Amino acid sequence: MIYSNQQTLTWLEIRALQATNIEDIDFPDIVALDKDEQIILIAEVKGLPFNFQVTKAKKYAILRLINYLQAAKIVIPFAMLVDVNNILIFKWDGNNLS
Repeated sequence: MIYSNQQTLTWLEIRALQATNIEDIDFPDIVALDKDEQIILIAEVKGLPFNFQVTKAKKYAILRLINYLQAAKIVIPFAMLVDVNNILIFKWDGNNLS
């Protein structure tokens, strides 16, 4: 939603504007907002146990998070990978996920 008193678009609005078709929009599974409705965390959720110890699988999941974070064009400070057994939380500084 575009608010008349704000000059910025939300992350979801930016992604929607960038997509040529609604099917092209790829969203994170969870987007958390702070009290000022600024995005502070995005999350990728897996319904089955996801083996975060497998380097290739973990790398792919992290690359998806980085793609979401870079597409936002704003710094979203945290990202999270979740499955039924694990929650991994990362800090994003605009360039690096740690």
